[in-house]
Parts: sequence; structure tokens; C-alpha cells
Amino acid sequence: MSDSVGILAYGSLIGNPGSEIEKATRKAVSGVKTPFRVEFARGSRGRGGAPTLVPVESGGCEVPPSSSQGGSAIPSRPAAVG
Repeated sequence: MSDSVGILAYGSLIGNPGSEIEKATRKAVSGVKTPFRVEFARGSRGRGGAPTLVPVESGGCEVPPSSSQGGSAIPSRPAAVG
């Protein structure tokens, strides 16, 4: 059995994952709804202020899949990467 890690990506991270994530990606699945509730935590320092979301047990919301392309600072289309 091999170890694996999944990343739920939004917006610009889908189109521009960075070299570390890109090298480690074996498969990407688009159109995934977050399986848990999330809320905005802060703007990222390294991705032009893009939102950093965190899972929460109460409050927050699920992010539905969207047909729009990533690239905006607003969560648009989750993608599971693993």
C-alpha cells in the first residue's frame, strides 16, 4: 500500500500550482465539491493575496464545483490533486 496526499485546490492554484505541487501531482480530478465546510482564513502572502481556506466544524460553507477556470482570487472550482 502506498501513501498518498490529496490537495483541494481553488482558483489560481489550479492553473499555476507551483513547481513543488506540479512535480508531485500524479492525478487531478476537477469538479469536486468540498467534502467539508470551509471559511476564509487569510489572504496568501505568496499567491498575490489569494484566499487561504480552512476546514471548520461549524459555520463556513461547502464550495460547489464550477465550470469556470481558475485564476481569480475568489474560490471558483475545487480540484482534488493526489
